[in-house]
Amino acid sequence: DSFGKSIRGFQSSALKTTIEVGDTIACKQSIPNQGIYENSSYEITSFYTQYFDEETQKIVKQPLNSLDEVASSKTKDQVYMT
Repeated sequence: DSFGKSIRGFQSSALKTTIEVGDTIACKQSIPNQGIYENSSYEITSFYTQYFDEETQKIVKQPLNSLDEVASSKTKDQVYMT
């Protein structure tokens, strides 16, 4: 429920040092073409990196549980959030 999300976001920002799926974050800079606005909060539903697999000729999305996992992903250039 929305109260639970609010509490989880508060706990995440007050006590944690990393961002994970399910956390609520506050945006401090607008990115209007992405629908992201300053001083708004957003719940993270997923993190992933992606890369093109030459062998299969397909784009592969590698799901992550937190931003800390980026170092172990196959690509370190871009992290996507939804």
